[in-house]
Amino acid sequence: LTTTASTPTSASTFNICVTDPYLQSSRMKEVFKMTMLSGSNVLNDPWEVAYGPDGFLWVNEAKGYKVHRVEPNTGAKTTVLDISQGASGYLTSAQHTAFNVQFASNQSPWPQGGFAGLAVHPQFMATSNPKNYVYVSYVHRYDGVAAGTNNGTFFTSRVVRFTYNTGTSKLESPVSLVDTLPGSNDHNSQRLIIAPVNGVDYLFYACGDMGAGQFSNANRAIKSQINASYEGKILRFNLEEDGDADTFDRWIPNSNPYNGAAQTAVWSTGMRNNQGFAYMNLNGTDMLYGASHGAFSDDEINIIKSSKNYGHPLIIGYADGNYNGVKAGSASGSLPLIVSESANATTIGASYENPIYSGYAASNATVTSIYNNQTNNGAWPSEGWSGLDIYTHTRIPGWKNSLIVSSLKWGRVLRLKLSADGTSTVAMDGSDSLSYFGSSNRYRDVAISPDGRDIFVIMDKSSTTSGPSANNPAVPACAGCLQKYTFLGYTNTGTNRSNIPTSIPIAAGNNNSCATSTTVVINTDNNNLWVPITGPDGNIVAEIKANGNNLDTVITSFYYNSGALREDGYRRLLLDRNISITPKVQPSTPVSIRLYITNAEFASIVGANNSVGQTSGVSTINNIRMLKNNDGCGASLSSTTTAITPTYAEAHGTGGYVMHANITSFSSFYFTGQDMMILPQQILAFNGQLIANDAELDWEISNEEGTAYYEVQRSTDGNKFMPAGTVISNGNNSTISKYNFRDLNVTRISAPAVFYRLKVVSVDGKVTYSKTIILTLNINYNVFIYPNPVTDMMNLKFKLSRPDHVKIEVSDVQGRIIYRNLQFVADGNSEIKIDSRTWGAQLYSVRVINSADEVIFSKSVIKL
Repeated sequence: LTTTASTPTSASTFNICVTDPYLQSSRMKEVFKMTMLSGSNVLNDPWEVAYGPDGFLWVNEAKGYKVHRVEPNTGAKTTVLDISQGASGYLTSAQHTAFNVQFASNQSPWPQGGFAGLAVHPQFMATSNPKNYVYVSYVHRYDGVAAGTNNGTFFTSRVVRFTYNTGTSKLESPVSLVDTLPGSNDHNSQRLIIAPVNGVDYLFYACGDMGAGQFSNANRAIKSQINASYEGKILRFNLEEDGDADTFDRWIPNSNPYNGAAQTAVWSTGMRNNQGFAYMNLNGTDMLYGASHGAFSDDEINIIKSSKNYGHPLIIGYADGNYNGVKAGSASGSLPLIVSESANATTIGASYENPIYSGYAASNATVTSIYNNQTNNGAWPSEGWSGLDIYTHTRIPGWKNSLIVSSLKWGRVLRLKLSADGTSTVAMDGSDSLSYFGSSNRYRDVAISPDGRDIFVIMDKSSTTSGPSANNPAVPACAGCLQKYTFLGYTNTGTNRSNIPTSIPIAAGNNNSCATSTTVVINTDNNNLWVPITGPDGNIVAEIKANGNNLDTVITSFYYNSGALREDGYRRLLLDRNISITPKVQPSTPVSIRLYITNAEFASIVGANNSVGQTSGVSTINNIRMLKNNDGCGASLSSTTTAITPTYAEAHGTGGYVMHANITSFSSFYFTGQDMMILPQQILAFNGQLIANDAELDWEISNEEGTAYYEVQRSTDGNKFMPAGTVISNGNNSTISKYNFRDLNVTRISAPAVFYRLKVVSVDGKVTYSKTIILTLNINYNVFIYPNPVTDMMNLKFKLSRPDHVKIEVSDVQGRIIYRNLQFVADGNSEIKIDSRTWGAQLYSVRVINSADEVIFSKSVIKL
């Protein structure tokens, strides 16, 4: 991949040239396209990348002391703030003097980070009540090196709120929230995040332990367990001033847990070097996560809570004893010897909080060996987790509610899957974590687009940023780069199968309703890949390989039936899932699809019987067939279907099955058993009427090939049917056949109505059913139609024992109603004439429906 860029100015556009766009990443085999948004040596150690509410990326430069607003597709950037030493033109002269960094770019030692924290207000550029605020944290001045050996390097940091001017596209009007934060050349942390507590948004700031106990700060006092100090803490601030009298107290929430005679920003204690923040609301609970560096091993993922103590320097990672007998730093430094982690946890008491994940927790023997020989941190199990985000979208299968971590030392992005309640991590394909985008770069931060399709990463420009990394410098392959990784799908295995892992679960449905799946776009980037469609839980519903067709936006939903198996009008049993797929552009050549069903859905049809006792004929997945029609997503199958035999059907891991087919268009897909497929004949019409005491039934059939006989079935409740008689088929007739059956003396049945249907039986025993018709027995109507065939005028003669309003409907062979009229009919004899001269020559069905919505007359008429 090659990228060229102009010399950065306040508004620079990068020319992007992608030479190898596909990157298959991790053991889960997702395919990404990498786009270079800012190339090597353009950004001066970017530290934060955030996807703002305005749809832009916000990036700051730790050593450049600049903030940029970057278009996430083109890489075009605007520099909105420059507070480097000597910078001007962004603030007033007085503000530049007060807020610009007070040391030069060649400062040595350099603070860890520098211009590091950045957070954009959630209501930034909102259409209603906008809050165009951007909060930054940076090391402001160098205070010197303490006398003696390794007694500490001191800086002062601050947190400042700026207001974005939409007219000038610059950050202006700086206001300090705090300007006396401790700083160091090691473990400054400096991350910012805005997250709610009880429905109110606050600004959280990570303040590291200043590297106390190691390297040039080896003899600096460790204060992570001292509540009165900000070092080694998570701090909380207001987003806007409250009513307190003191200028800086206004920014400290009055509900902070350690407030006393004086207010303090401390929210939680016992932190080492929290370098990442991420927030989500999970099942109604606010979850704020932090990623913190371990000492020799045990990088931590913590849930940040009010007044909790995370143990440093008394406990590293879990309180599991692997640091017993060592210090969390230099043996000769200021840190206390950890005699027993579990005892320390007991001493801290109820406020102690274990991490939810401890990375590469080495054994006590390994930790002790490292402690006694600390020459090369490159061999330590610690990874140096930096930026953190949470993938809450459903776009990438299996990723929903995963923590995404950027790694400094190992040059990769890491994914950790959270449990259902977000308080622990769970295995993915047998692994506790998965690695992506491996390189020789130091990944500093990560951000995710709102639609879940793009992952953005930034990389250090420098080979080292603080004490331990100086012992193991990494020459970056892409110095200070900003890259975008776009998820595309999965490759083809060569046997027309997707490389999607079988460990990805099948999406669960919503009981007796349609669930909306994730919308995807299929274009030139991915029209020859398997593009997955996921459900609301982020698990798999279907996959499409468009075989070169650009389908554009594809919208999918799927219905899940939680009751008894459904039947269609032909008594075919339907699986509990049907899937509706609608692309913006239908394909011009065949495309491939893979549709997924669960074990439970398949098991429910195995050996099942329909309402008339016919078995499904399903014993293996190969007995399942697809039915395709033009229905929308819904509970019942209504329009005519086309049967599809899958190219293959096979197990998908242990959770279900997948079926593959090649199709020429998209719509709705149902699943049924192969022995319940519709017979080749078509029932064109099935009608009945009462003549005297008898039921006169007639029907018309086309394409009778393979039909043995018709059984007329009768019911008094519409559910339980009994045979009324049998009519033998005319045989292999490819034209239209007409049949008639008279059911004698049905008016003597003690029931208000009688129901009829046809059971159509093939010579090899296959069965299908007609629609059901109803004849009302307590009828006071006599209706006749003439002439039949009709040419110009159709006449309906009525003899009613009482007056009534009747509805007359005439429909063609496709079921389309071509005539409908509501008529008042007097008692006695009357006649209604209907002009049929504009009707085409074909067979029509005439129905008369009384005011009780009962069909009192149904007859086929031939129009010449």
